Order: sequence, then C-alpha cells, then structure tokens
Amino acid sequence: MTISIVSPIYKGERMLDSLVGRNTTVLQQMIADGLISACGIQLIVMGMLGLYIGKIFDQAKGQPSYIIRDILNAHTKGEQK
Repeated sequence: MTISIVSPIYKGERMLDSLVGRNTTVLQQMIADGLISACGIQLIVMGMLGLYIGKIFDQAKGQPSYIIRDILNAHTKGEQK
C-alpha cells in the first residue's frame, strides 16, 4: 500500500525533473511510472484478496462438519432400505 501512496509523489518528482531539464528521457519516465503503478495496484488487490480469504477461513472454522456428514449418511441409509 505504501507503493501506491508514494507512486504519485515519485511521478511528480519525475515530472519536475523533466521540466527543470535534468537528463531523463520520456521512455525511462514511462517505464518507471508504469512499474510503480502496477506494483501498487497489485499489492492492493493482493491485500484485499487476503482479507477475503481470511474471512472465509474464519467462517469455515465455526462450522461443525460432523453434523453435515451425519445428516448426509442418514439420508443415504434411509434411501437404501
């Protein structure tokens, strides 16, 4: 998340460097901006996915699987008779 916050600051610094006349090319600036933005977006999405999977895991921990297994076995035994 830090990369996604710092990315606009870095982009602004790169724009100021090009305006002042320091030796930076447009291609270098585009590649750096694209990589930093993509990494920031990827980290945000991975964090959201981790939170989602964590909530699913917490919900699944509270479910007693033996009751479901007993109910399913009771229905199959009753149908076989």
